[in-house]
Amino acid sequence: MSSEEKWELRFKACGAIAAIVSAIGLIVRGFFGLYSYRHQGMASDALKEKELRLMQYSQKKDVYSELVDAAASVATSQTKEDAMKNAIKYLTLLLST
Repeated sequence: MSSEEKWELRFKACGAIAAIVSAIGLIVRGFFGLYSYRHQGMASDALKEKELRLMQYSQKKDVYSELVDAAASVATSQTKEDAMKNAIKYLTLLLST
């Protein structure tokens, strides 16, 4: 076997090794890309859920605050007529929640 044939064989072997390493790297990067995509989607979903819960809390907070104010106005009414008006307002708010 001549020196040129040995070098050609070595060159082909190095080329094959480089192709295998490149293929493995491509597969690993593909899996990492899929993992990153899934992780970002899960983080985005968690953020959307948190924002939704915060929005629901904010809406309920306003309604419950009005409801507590209406209940307090029933309790502190000076006359029976005022108490009845405030009780109707309280019941209306209570049924709307």
